Amino acid sequence: MTRMICEISVDNRLEQLTEIYRGLESFVDSNGLSDDIKNRLFLVTEELFTNLVRYGYQDGVGDLIVITAERLGADVRLTIRDHAAAFDLTQPPKAPSSDADIESMEIGGLGLFLVHEFARSVESRREGSANITELVLPL
Repeated sequence: MTRMICEISVDNRLEQLTEIYRGLESFVDSNGLSDDIKNRLFLVTEELFTNLVRYGYQDGVGDLIVITAERLGADVRLTIRDHAAAFDLTQPPKAPSSDADIESMEIGGLGLFLVHEFARSVESRREGSANITELVLPL
């Protein structure tokens, strides 16, 4: 089986999302993946990256974040490596109430809920000073 990999290294700044999208777009195109898969991959990556940058670092602390997308048969494995504060993503947030409208919903948690909904598995671990987050997204 051929393993197709894309590695994107960016600074921990929200402005880097454009660079991330560019790399993921190339990965999706080179692997012949559908627009649905692309949209899920973009949403999951944006949610994790945005939370990481906004909440994982003290003001002004710079870091290089490495995002890897790898096609493994009928799955895509997304790995994010950073040096932010440790945060356990393995427990999915509580599902939003099905009768709540968007205006009355509490702020926060919906993005991580969707990450868990889209992913077959979510794992996070600490290796030295690095956080390693791995998700498997089914094609």
